[in-house]
This record gives sequence, structure tokens and C-alpha cells, in this order.
Amino acid sequence: MKLKSLFLAVLLLAPLASVAQDSAASGLSLPKWALKTNVAYWGTATPNLGIEVGLSRKLTLDVESGYNMFSFSKGKKWRHWMVTPELRWWMCDRFNGHFFGIHAIGGEYNVNRLGFNDHTKKNRYEGYMLGGGLSYGYHWVFRKRWAVEAELGVGYLHLDYDRYDCRKCGNYASHEIRNLFTVTRLGINVIYLLK
Repeated sequence: MKLKSLFLAVLLLAPLASVAQDSAASGLSLPKWALKTNVAYWGTATPNLGIEVGLSRKLTLDVESGYNMFSFSKGKKWRHWMVTPELRWWMCDRFNGHFFGIHAIGGEYNVNRLGFNDHTKKNRYEGYMLGGGLSYGYHWVFRKRWAVEAELGVGYLHLDYDRYDCRKCGNYASHEIRNLFTVTRLGINVIYLLK
């Protein structure tokens, strides 16, 4: 419960950081905002949108979210929502080149009959996830307003869920908690830069 409260506090306080003064007073015109979508996330049939705001010349706050409401044939489903705020430090100027980030992750899921392994083929999992980690990425600007970035993040993930047995019409099987070190961010983002 403490982990949930901490995560919610971060989500509620993160937008306040966007009122920070832009320290790029050197006359250099850097983008202040970016709208983005994660192509890798669309590969899981998950509509998603992100917004990133410049806090200073080398810092940005990125908040991405996704929501999958689809069910597939033969009872398969990958329903979930997820929010991932991230504070990024840029090696050069914001929205250009290498960056390092620290991120949080939170959401809920309801997955059923996925073919990843024997457990996911035979069970339905319904619960929430909380976590965070560190990431590295690279941002390429290829037009005045258009860019692409690739990012990989690893960290801690706390899963709290109920497991249901699919072989017996979804009978409740158990309540489980898992804590693991895993990939927590993976993205190939298409970005539109705003001034």
C-alpha cells in the first residue's frame, strides 16, 4: 500500500515540475514541448500518447500513457492501462542526441490466454503493477518539427494480481505478488516537436 501511495504522489506532483523556469536564456531556441507515440507499443495493439516538456536546457519531463481495451479471438486478451512519467537528462541540449532517464511505471491489467509460456496460456491474470527504473535513449531530429527516438529502460516491477484458472471457466485460483528486475521501458517513438 505504501508503494501505491508513493507512486500516486509522484504522478500528482510531477506536473508541478513543468512550471520550472527555462534556463536556456543563451538565445538558443530549443523546442519546449513534444507530442509522441510509441510505435513498439502500437505493435501490441495499444493506442498510446506521450507529452514531453522542457524544464531547462538539459532536463525534460516525459509522461507517456497507453490504454488497450481489446479482446481477441479464442478468449485472448491483453487489456491494460499504463502511465510512465520520466525525468530525462540530455547530454547535449534537450530533444537532441543521448539522454538518461529515471522513470516510474504504474497501471492495471487483465490478460488471458497469451502464448508467452505455459502459465500465460492456461491462466488469466488481473491486477496492478508499480515500479520504476533507469533508462537510456537517443533522439534523432530528421526534420524541423519531426524526430524519432529509441529508448530502453530496466528496473524494478511489483505485480499484485489474482490468478484465475482458464481450464475451469475462470475459477479463482490464488492471489499472488511478484517482484522482479526486468525491462520497464522499451520504445521507438515518433515525435512532433513544438516551440
